[in-house]
Amino acid sequence: PNIPLGTKEGRTCETLRRLHIQKKLSETDIELLESMGFRWHSLEDVYRTADFDQLFQRLQQYQKENDGDVSPPKKYGPDPELGAW
Repeated sequence: PNIPLGTKEGRTCETLRRLHIQKKLSETDIELLESMGFRWHSLEDVYRTADFDQLFQRLQQYQKENDGDVSPPKKYGPDPELGAW
């Protein structure tokens, strides 16, 4: 799920990301977080970390599924990264 950064859980996510960058998480911790779908970048970082071609393809798919609309809501549940992009 997309956890707002201003919450206690959001701050925990920021801490986990920082620990990962600092290589202070064990492989077991990393595997567990990844198995839960944890994103190592926040949606606020999507402009820096996103692959343009991949997101453009997803936007084209969104367009096909939404009668030509190319503006997914910012908090687009099925693809939060696309909405943030």
